[in-house]
Amino acid sequence: ARPRLQLSCTEPAHFKHLLRFIHGQDIALEVDEAFEMHACADFYEVLGLRDLCGRYLLDSLHPHNCCHLLSRAHEVHCEPLVQRCLDLLMLDFIAVVEHDPNFPSLSAAELLALIARDELVCAEEYEVFEAIKIWYERQPSAEKHAALLELLPLVRWTLIEEGRRNDVLRLAALLRPPAEAEKTLGSPSFGESPPKRRNRAATAAAAAAEAAAVEAVANAAASSSAEETNDPS
Repeated sequence: ARPRLQLSCTEPAHFKHLLRFIHGQDIALEVDEAFEMHACADFYEVLGLRDLCGRYLLDSLHPHNCCHLLSRAHEVHCEPLVQRCLDLLMLDFIAVVEHDPNFPSLSAAELLALIARDELVCAEEYEVFEAIKIWYERQPSAEKHAALLELLPLVRWTLIEEGRRNDVLRLAALLRPPAEAEKTLGSPSFGESPPKRRNRAATAAAAAAEAAAVEAVANAAASSSAEETNDPS
């Protein structure tokens, strides 16, 4: 019998494309297949094919597919694409929020890191709060609700005018945890119903936002007062 080589972690079709590339033949790519071929080429160290797939994916990046490509880029360890996706999120944040259906799937850690950066581009600070609200409400979970305690204080509250700031804080109080998150909300008070427990958790998130807003406004006022005091004129 002829010797046979058993391959693992590789689909036959992908290995066939790999052989075609090695023998100088062109291969047609689509986005999802490019990710699979990137992983296959990286595994077998066919670096030319890996880089070809990487360039194809970089050229395929748009606001409407940024978060999907970011997630897949992490899976196949395509670092250039990861960085390009993060750059697009930072520079065209609102377009991604509005047009990428996978924006709510962005990890809490990535959204935290993004919103914390001063380089984040948006027309007004209210859009940052609105993005957090969309991220949570379109795909709520206990983990994401817990992340609101860190996300909401990152909004630059002093950049939202006072009248609108109060409206935003009221909206923050409506970001209630999902019903399935009840077990993560701690021990209930005597006679406390599940809806009341979720309201209590929502109040905690809103309180964190309000405390951050009050502190930011107070710091801005103190800074302004100090500047006036030091002004020799």
